[in-house]
Amino acid sequence: MKPALSLTIVACLGGFASPLAAQERVADGGWSRVGNLPPGSEIIVTVRGSAPAKRYLMSSDDSGLTVLNLAQGVEGIARADIADIKTPIPHSPTRDAMKGFLVGGAGYGVIGASVCKAFGGTGSCAGDVMKVAALGGSITAGISLAAGAIKHRIKPWRVIYRAP
Repeated sequence: MKPALSLTIVACLGGFASPLAAQERVADGGWSRVGNLPPGSEIIVTVRGSAPAKRYLMSSDDSGLTVLNLAQGVEGIARADIADIKTPIPHSPTRDAMKGFLVGGAGYGVIGASVCKAFGGTGSCAGDVMKVAALGGSITAGISLAAGAIKHRIKPWRVIYRAP
């Protein structure tokens, strides 16, 4: 009985801590993600009242950023002046294709095994199930590769910081 009571108390306390952590993240607006970027990272900074501009991060701290503007040189931007910061979304054709192949291979393998079982048993068509799984995996790998490329062309940047 005592372990159940202890588990209940821990679960309740964890539930109370969770909204507090969420509030801290909202107040932060994602500034901690900016601090995790390596120097030289390409970013798009939107300064309040200005158009977004591409910059290269040199350093960041709690008060703001030091960035390289290729047209004007090094500049400092106060955190209070920043509306948002975006970074490029990494695109990995290999990862997209592998995810599609694994999901498609599993899906088509299950379909092939179900059809095989329904029409004659698993021993007589196990090789055919593998062929169906490989074909289905290849098809969905191609679809995933194309979808990933399209997604990357449509939305190549993600917001990592938005001023609260």
